[in-house]
Amino acid sequence: MLPIFQRLDRARFTIHAYAEVAHPDAATRLFKDASDVWRPTVGLNDAQIAHKIIEDRIDILVILAAHLDENRPFVARCRPAPI
Repeated sequence: MLPIFQRLDRARFTIHAYAEVAHPDAATRLFKDASDVWRPTVGLNDAQIAHKIIEDRIDILVILAAHLDENRPFVARCRPAPI
């Protein structure tokens, strides 16, 4: 996903990242630097994250989380974005 973040046409798209990262590392920094808006989500529940997504007026939401570890795939159940 990092190459997509880095090469996306910023004249047409803005990347908002909602990051469930308790212990940032070098990969975290790369994604943060490639994002226009970085929102940490540690300590928030799914509804709170969904509310932030709605507030940010996100049109297309891509959930990169797997069903492993402390990722947040169930935020999508709240339908915080039209696509």
